[in-house]
Amino acid sequence: MRLDERGRSRLSNCSDFRSRTELDAWRAGLIAAGLRLVAERDVTPGVMAALDVDDEWKRGLIEARVARPLVRAFCQFAALRGTMLYDKFRDGSVVYRAFVFQRRQQRLECEVVAAERRSHETSLVWNAFVRHDGKSGPVKLAQP
Repeated sequence: MRLDERGRSRLSNCSDFRSRTELDAWRAGLIAAGLRLVAERDVTPGVMAALDVDDEWKRGLIEARVARPLVRAFCQFAALRGTMLYDKFRDGSVVYRAFVFQRRQQRLECEVVAAERRSHETSLVWNAFVRHDGKSGPVKLAQP
């Protein structure tokens, strides 16, 4: 692996989902930021498999820990079966892509953060349950 003068890898990973119509602009923006595209892969099938496996667990967690008025929003955010995001992954109008970029010599300050986790949605939903003290607990609405 090639390292820069500070001992950092010049390879950066990026993965996220976008509508199929926004994909070219997203890729172009990353390249314009000074990154050279090394590899690109559609990881939507793996994401769909993870969503299917985790659906029941995430649904139970949300129903048990999220205040009733917020349950629907959390289910949408977690892309549970029957939600708009889940259906868009299923029909292919939204895709999940993983990229590997190499930083150009002149733009070493450009960083793309790698997010390696079991399921992007699971982590995001779980992070919403973590209280400021680091313990998990139910999400509560602030009283007016």
